[in-house]
Amino acid sequence: MIENIKKGTTKIIPIKTRLASTTQSTSAEVPYKISYVYPVLVQNVSKSSKPICDKLPSAIPYADKSRNKPVDVLVALTTWKGRIFNEKFPLNLWSLLHQKTKFRYRVVLTLSEEEFGVNFQLPSGIDKLYQYFDNFEVLYTGRNTKALKNYNPVNRKYPKLPIIVVGDDTIYDDALIETVYGTYLDSDRHTAFGAYLANSSPKYGILSPYRIRIFPPYSMYDLDEYYFEKYFYGHNDLFNGLRLRLNHTNVQKANWEGLWHDSFAQEVRLTEYHRRPEPEVIENFLNSHPYIRSLL
Repeated sequence: MIENIKKGTTKIIPIKTRLASTTQSTSAEVPYKISYVYPVLVQNVSKSSKPICDKLPSAIPYADKSRNKPVDVLVALTTWKGRIFNEKFPLNLWSLLHQKTKFRYRVVLTLSEEEFGVNFQLPSGIDKLYQYFDNFEVLYTGRNTKALKNYNPVNRKYPKLPIIVVGDDTIYDDALIETVYGTYLDSDRHTAFGAYLANSSPKYGILSPYRIRIFPPYSMYDLDEYYFEKYFYGHNDLFNGLRLRLNHTNVQKANWEGLWHDSFAQEVRLTEYHRRPEPEVIENFLNSHPYIRSLL
């Protein structure tokens, strides 16, 4: 457990400098005293993740940094109680924060106050990352809308920015942002992309991007979260695919193979309700809402 990792005793000395604005990499030496050993265990990771693990600093310094810098793109994810205390979860965040890119970006982790409470204290490994990286934001939202939190609250706060949506159970390559945002810039900037596409409903032409996705600003129809909770629970990518289709946003598959490495996802037991075929989920919803069907 993170709490059992021994802490150092060196006196804290705040950092007075900033990382270079053209890169978010921390590969440059940071010659400042530090107080806490970085509490991440890197045993049992595959060879594909070894280069990333080798880049982990032995410790994380505290710093007083502004978090209001303008950015080009956002990277959004959410997590839950069953994973936030996982000793490998900070590796997921580290891989997103330690990107080699010329683009300005911010990683936004959304947590629900309904799930974590209003006085939740971040696990120490995540807190150290928050203290170190000025492009790391923890966004709290009220209701727990499960996986839908990885996009909706971020889009409400930053409606004019493209959003890359990723998972909380994967270690990503350090070329993720350079590649994904580059794909977006090379497009018409009105197209949503996914590492994979699910042909969720051939009847209605609904394509659902998943694994890694980038959504342009104003790309989704404003469909109330109530519908997700009642009809689409467990099918968040399908819900997003429907919203893209209702907004008549073009959706394409991108060649992003190799942008992810280890996954430490835990097996989740799905009920029969969650295993419903996607066309069945769509039909059930549209049969109850003929007006929305007319928009397709």
